[in-house]
Amino acid sequence: MALSKGGRPRGSIDKKPRQSRRTMIETRIGSMTDEEILDAKVEILRLLSDGVVKTIAEAARAINLSPARVYNWSKSDKDFRELMSSVYEVIADDIEKGFIEGKDYIPKMMLLKGYRPRFRDNYKFEFSTEKIENFLQELKEIGQNPKQKDE
Repeated sequence: MALSKGGRPRGSIDKKPRQSRRTMIETRIGSMTDEEILDAKVEILRLLSDGVVKTIAEAARAINLSPARVYNWSKSDKDFRELMSSVYEVIADDIEKGFIEGKDYIPKMMLLKGYRPRFRDNYKFEFSTEKIENFLQELKEIGQNPKQKDE
């Protein structure tokens, strides 16, 4: 079946090609002025800090922006990145406050691990055969001469 430029079968009644949401968002991004970009950044920070949304992607979609664009801003704009980390600290503080209230401990701990790396699980395990061999040698000595160790 041959498709038209808009992705519909040729000869279909709808003559206007489809426009995806991504295309609509990208079109808006291309036409944003510096002032509009600054307003968008402020709005994203406000949405996150007020708890209206939980993630950057949700905040971006709430103001009709591509999440990728906002992530790019957080990587390329140092001031925006610092403000985002400040907002994350406020969110983490709110989560810690929930621990004091004693509600929903496990889900809040999972969220806190995401915001504060120092709370993440550490699975590092140091294994040294030398220490084990020394310990086994001591056990052998104790087993052979139990009275000498007691005296």
